Amino acid sequence: MLCREAVERQQCLVVQHRAFARLWLLGCVCSAPDFTDQHLVINGASDLLHELFGKEGDGYHARSALGFAALPTGAAVEVEAIFEVKD
Repeated sequence: MLCREAVERQQCLVVQHRAFARLWLLGCVCSAPDFTDQHLVINGASDLLHELFGKEGDGYHARSALGFAALPTGAAVEVEAIFEVKD
């Protein structure tokens, strides 16, 4: 399954039950020491979340993008998000 399809499926399940705000996104990029565009790689994750949840209000988020020499299981990119769930 594509990453986008997995995110969209999860987003549909969450939206049906609760309102939430996206607060923070951390992107880890496996990259060479001279690569300095990690932020551009993580733009894809931010853009996808903006498309799904909007850019304004609850959809706005802070973000960090970091470069690493290696990631677990040989992954190229790892994304972590923190959400606030509202009742």
